[in-house]
Amino acid sequence: MENKHSTNIIRALAFIFILMILGFVIFSLFWGVEPLKGTNLVKEMEYSINQIHQISLDINTADVNIIMDNIPNLKIEQYSNLQKKKQKEFVLENENGAITVKDNNSFSFSPFKPWTWDKEVYYNIYVPISYQQDLKVKIEEGDVSVTSSRSSSQLRNVNLSLITGDFINDGYLRLEEFKLEGITGDVHLGEMDANHIKIKTITGDIKGDKVNAAIDIGLTTGDVSLKKTLFKGNSQISTVPGDISIFLTEENDCTFSSKTTLGDINIERKTIGRGTYQVTLKTTTGDIKVK
Repeated sequence: MENKHSTNIIRALAFIFILMILGFVIFSLFWGVEPLKGTNLVKEMEYSINQIHQISLDINTADVNIIMDNIPNLKIEQYSNLQKKKQKEFVLENENGAITVKDNNSFSFSPFKPWTWDKEVYYNIYVPISYQQDLKVKIEEGDVSVTSSRSSSQLRNVNLSLITGDFINDGYLRLEEFKLEGITGDVHLGEMDANHIKIKTITGDIKGDKVNAAIDIGLTTGDVSLKKTLFKGNSQISTVPGDISIFLTEENDCTFSSKTTLGDINIERKTIGRGTYQVTLKTTTGDIKVK
């Protein structure tokens, strides 16, 4: 009888706890979320691209849109999507032709919306298509998108450091080397023509629509899916739990080697052309498919 009474007490306490959690969630949804109040241009600046060999963005928390455009000068626009406080404006530094856009914005957090982190700032960075030098982006929290056309000039090196955030190439990007290091976030290469692509990240999927390059991808958790791929040099793609799927163009000249512990391997032809370039594909738990 005493054991039954104790069981009923435990059940009642558990039920009350569940009701408290449910009430907290409902309160967060309907009272904790602050609606967007418009978009405000906080600061804008134009800067001559002459004698500039490197553009760097050093940002704590913001989404960044990079637009390759037919304009004479570098243009930087900083926006805020919340009106509750004045944002810290970015500063621009120039050190011997290497310019850096810096800010100190960070996430706002409310205990009434525990899963919602509002990025209060985003940037539009307009880069002249005449610029053919280096582009570096370092962001702790935020997404990076690049928009370019086939008329855009070829960049030299693009170097991205993203702790938490996605990268999206929404256009056609030509460059010598593309390098991305991240922790959490998806990577969409879009259409990219490069000498070398190197990606090292922990969690996230990697996709490409049309990729021409020597490719080096090291992924801990996630899938790799590349369409219309042309390997321009020795390449290696590896993931631990995740699938690797590659669709080739007719111009390839490579030999494939592959390995998976738990999964299937489906490679239509191990050698294409003369087999000049070596392409190594590895996954621990996942399938490998090459067509």
